[in-house]
Formats: sequence, C-alpha cells, structure tokens
Amino acid sequence: MPGESQSFQYTPFDLPSHIQTGSGAGARNTRFEYSAEGARSRARDDDKTRRIRRRPLPASRLCGRRYARGALSAFLPAVGGSAKIVRANGTDQTLFFHVDNLGTVSTISDSDRAVHHQAFDPFGTPLDVAEPAITREGFTGHEHDQDLGLVDMKGRIYDPLTARFTTADPMMQAPFFSQGSIATGYVLNDPVNQRDPSGYLEKDDGGSLPRSFFGAVAVGTSRT
Repeated sequence: MPGESQSFQYTPFDLPSHIQTGSGAGARNTRFEYSAEGARSRARDDDKTRRIRRRPLPASRLCGRRYARGALSAFLPAVGGSAKIVRANGTDQTLFFHVDNLGTVSTISDSDRAVHHQAFDPFGTPLDVAEPAITREGFTGHEHDQDLGLVDMKGRIYDPLTARFTTADPMMQAPFFSQGSIATGYVLNDPVNQRDPSGYLEKDDGGSLPRSFFGAVAVGTSRT
C-alpha cells in the first residue's frame, strides 16, 4: 500500500469519493466523481490532474477515454483481445492487448513492433509491470489505480495486497459455502479459476457462474 496507510470516504452507493494515502503534511488526496449511472467519470488529485473515463461502448463502436494533459486514448476491438490508440503530444501509437484465459492483459505489443510483458500474482498484485506504466489495464482486464495500489472493478474497489474488496458485497452469493460468508472476499478465494467482471459476482474462466454458487442456492431453496 503506497504511503503506508489509506483512509476512504464513500458515496451513498458505496463507491469511493475520497481516498487519502499517507498522513500528515505528506498525505495525498484523490477524489472521485461519478456519472448518474455510477460509472467513474473523474479522478482529481492534489495537483488538480483530471482523468476522465467513460463507460465502454459495445464492441462494434469506438470508445474514447480522455486523460490529463491533453492525452487521448480510444479502444477498438481486435482479434484475440483489444487494441488501444493512444495520442500524446500529437503522436498516435496503437497498443494491442493480449490476454490470458481470465482476461488479464499479460502481453502488450505496439505499432512500433515492441513487445511488453506484465505479470500479476493469483490475487492481482503486480509482479512485473513496465515502468513507467504503459497502460492501466491489467489484472482480469480491469483498470489499475497504480498510484493507489488498487484495482477499479467497477462495482467495488479491490485491494490486491489484502486480496479483499474495500467494501462488502451487498448480496451473499453462496451462503452455504464456507468462502461465501466472507463479504469482502475475492471470487470465493479461487482466483486461478474465477474472475469478477463487475465487482459483485464471480465467474469461472468460461464466463459462467461457479458450481458452488448454484449448489448453495439450490440447498437454500430446498430448505425454505
């Protein structure tokens, strides 16, 4: 965790509105703003830097995301993953994302034929990431807030250091499964086979709900 400690303030819909990293005079503050749909739209740091994100459009349409200092990036579909056009200082560069079976961006190639690799441990802690960072996309396809050491999983914020979400899941997915009672747990403690595309509900590597989920629901139904 950068700065040794972090404190959170939340919106009424349980997404962070303010994260303070560190304490005292050296503390760094990041404030978030959201759209009416609950999608993150801006992140404001102490230096007034703004990063604007927009909810991804369908794969058949181009999705633009504008960042600070005049940089522009846009996503478009590509065979075997996705591509990202990055424009900075009037120069365009295309990044091609190559993902593993869980959607983690493990290899990045660019329009200059350079290849970059990044690796994460099973719970998403970066092990080998380019410095400076080439992209925010990483673990299971989610965006990393590298300066905060967190992962934006849309519905909730995930901390890979503790392998826990920062807020509880509003629904108990598997009440009769031992791992289902951990409201801040990540994918029922099975990150090798499952992922969480929304921040609320895990899926296995085939995009389906895990068997434990259905088994728990079936048991619960039979007892009522």
